[in-house]
Amino acid sequence: MQITQLASGFINVWVLEGPDGAVIVDSREEGDAAGIVKALTRHDIDPTAVRGIVLTHGHADHAGGATELSKLLDVPVWVGEQDAAYLRGGANPTLLPTAGLGRRLHGQFQHDTWTPLPEAVPITATTDLSTLGVPGEVRLVGQHTPSSLIVDLGDGRIVVGDLVRGGILRPHRARLHFFMDDVEGAHRVLQQLIDDGDQCFYPGHGGPLTAKRLQTYLDRQQPPASDG
Repeated sequence: MQITQLASGFINVWVLEGPDGAVIVDSREEGDAAGIVKALTRHDIDPTAVRGIVLTHGHADHAGGATELSKLLDVPVWVGEQDAAYLRGGANPTLLPTAGLGRRLHGQFQHDTWTPLPEAVPITATTDLSTLGVPGEVRLVGQHTPSSLIVDLGDGRIVVGDLVRGGILRPHRARLHFFMDDVEGAHRVLQQLIDDGDQCFYPGHGGPLTAKRLQTYLDRQQPPASDG
């Protein structure tokens, strides 16, 4: 099972290659789809092997490119049921800043829009990812948005979206994300994953993060983490 990071700037796209196909996790912003397809080729991943796109949540920097990318690859898009409404509307939900940098960035990102995607597949419960050729499951956890998803590969590796992020200058150090619906809820999810024995975490920004570094972050959340 191969995980490839297609990073551009501070926004990740993760490609999961299984025995019977590949899955793209997140799609970056509108206008980035062609670049993602070219990046697949650069990493020796056959675009025709991609069988689906999983969006960890419905924010513009992760879901904005999904409409174009799904058309280019002719594959379905999976997204949490409540976040599917953001795709149909092509606009960010209300962003809730977690700290000073989030408040400063709020005006820049709150009004982002993209081409709507009315036909996304709404995920309402744990769903077997092997139907797209990759071992593992997609789990509905919420906390960052009402129906954020994580991808559990079943071998100690988890794609966690924006439940946490890597640092801007230190991408392998866990940091509080700029926006979050429920910070304490996100931390509970992350702690449970560590307690369950998961070892490597793939966030939407920066990373990957080891369980040790993620645990260090969680242990410092009294008081809340600083930006950085």
